[in-house]
Amino acid sequence: MEKVLTQIKSQIDSKKETIIIYNNPVCHEQVTRCGFYKIKEFPDMWGNGIYLYSIFPQSERLECFLD
Repeated sequence: MEKVLTQIKSQIDSKKETIIIYNNPVCHEQVTRCGFYKIKEFPDMWGNGIYLYSIFPQSERLECFLD
C-alpha cells in the first residue's frame, strides 16, 4: 500500500486538490502517514465505511462538493 500511495503522491500536482476514495479503509494509518488527510467518512452497507482523503488539510480545502 505504501508503494501505491508514494506513486500517487509523486504523480499529483501539489497545487490541485486530489481526492482518494477508499472503501473498507484497512490501511488508514498508512494513508495518513503518507501525507493524506481524512476529510469525510461515509457508512456503507457492510459496516466497513468509506473514507475520503485529500492532500490538503481541512483548513486549506474547498468544502462545497462534500456538504
